[in-house]
Amino acid sequence: MGVHVAGLGSGGAGLSWVAIPFNAADFTASAGIWTVAAVDVAAFRYALLGNTAFVQLAVDAGAQSAIAVDLFVALPAIIAPVRGARGFMLTNAGGSSEAGLYYMNAGIAILNLRRIAGNWPVSANFQVATEFFVEIA
Repeated sequence: MGVHVAGLGSGGAGLSWVAIPFNAADFTASAGIWTVAAVDVAAFRYALLGNTAFVQLAVDAGAQSAIAVDLFVALPAIIAPVRGARGFMLTNAGGSSEAGLYYMNAGIAILNLRRIAGNWPVSANFQVATEFFVEIA
């Protein structure tokens, strides 16, 4: 799935991960309310290498109050991509793991998350995880 960037900080490249401070308002949905608590976020960080931002996101639990097409995650402005970006993620939104899609629009630091199997269901507990990189200015 995507690019594996977990070892970036341990190599000779001298990269350092920057933790993205938790803010519940950064997690929203196209319909209803996506509730994510700080303890639900296993990873939310980025690393920069020149004009490339590597991002890691793992939400281990989240609740969705209504059926939604997309979930949204606000990222720091520095991560706004020069070009649109898209790729795959993992999710567990119905009791079993499945692939999903992430995408970002050019110039906008918002990560869009979409299930391949259909809309996000009303759920008291589901997970999403992705690692990706985008070109930044």
